Amino acid sequence: LLAIDEAANIPFEEFQFLKVWSRSAEEGQRTRIILASNPPTDSTGLWLINMFRPWLDPDHHDPAEPGELRYFITVNDEDREVPDKNDVIIDGETYSPESRTFIPSFIDNNPFLMATGYKQTLQGLPKALRDRMLHGHFLSSMTDDEFQVIPSDWVEAAMDRWEAGKESSVMTSMGVDPSRGGADEMVISCRHGNWFAPLIKIPGTEVPNGPLAAARVVMARRDSCTTNVDSIGIGSSVVDKLNENGIDVEPMIGNAKTDEMSDDGLFKFKNLRAQWFWRLREMLDPQTGNNVSLPPDKKLKADLCAFTYKVNDGAIIQIESKKEAKLRLGRSPDAGDAVMYAANGMQSIHLARRGSKRFGVKLA
Repeated sequence: LLAIDEAANIPFEEFQFLKVWSRSAEEGQRTRIILASNPPTDSTGLWLINMFRPWLDPDHHDPAEPGELRYFITVNDEDREVPDKNDVIIDGETYSPESRTFIPSFIDNNPFLMATGYKQTLQGLPKALRDRMLHGHFLSSMTDDEFQVIPSDWVEAAMDRWEAGKESSVMTSMGVDPSRGGADEMVISCRHGNWFAPLIKIPGTEVPNGPLAAARVVMARRDSCTTNVDSIGIGSSVVDKLNENGIDVEPMIGNAKTDEMSDDGLFKFKNLRAQWFWRLREMLDPQTGNNVSLPPDKKLKADLCAFTYKVNDGAIIQIESKKEAKLRLGRSPDAGDAVMYAANGMQSIHLARRGSKRFGVKLA
């Protein structure tokens, strides 16, 4: 038995390390991990929400009841729910599912703390903390990290502005994050000026190679728009196939160098990836008046709010690695990457940005 208290305060990487020691040398001996925790108050505990989303998210496509057993495997560092406890074979490898469940508990269930008047203490907390600590609302808004690249409020405002039915307007660019394997999703973001369409998410099993992935891009593309494709790994094959078919495609190579600066002229960027993230931040900044609209999508919001930055010597912005963000999210930020690619690219149409002298296009 491995029991962890206040699990939301433990980074996902540390939980993974501790989980390794939940074992036994005795054949037939069952093992169990118990996570006790209040809801997370910052991005450190996002992995906990993702791990138990069927129980926590009322909008989940297949919500679970408290105490109901569900079964999961981990493929390519990502959770995948499976129907039952039977072994699963993916790409020739056998996976044995582990059971998982969630049992909610509240202060009223604890006679020891109730006898000390602790409930009154929780009732006196500010609403945001009261929702989490007293009512156990795991999906309540969390406090942003001081160096979070894109503030949560900006993302929420962009999603609140979103209205359906604008797909008929001109498609100005596409962002494509190809699948890295069977359990990964390929994500396509279609941008229409300041309005982003609902994300197209394709199971990796349907696009196992570059030509099939390129075909899905062609199916979604309209108005001869530029297609910005992550060209690392399998993405290079997608780019090649699109080029062969005369598609206007731009390879997105995040570790390439750049001489551009932030719109306020204060910062340089360590690489293109840092520039793209910062440009998306500038685009979503409410002071620009761009009124960018993002499709309501919980994964997209988590992805865009997951990354932090630091300022290196020489006023150079560096964005934390995708690996670090994956450890908090418990999965790859594919949705956020696709939107970031759609929002960038040398040939894509940019919105007006505060302080920018290079870009004067403003799309309503």
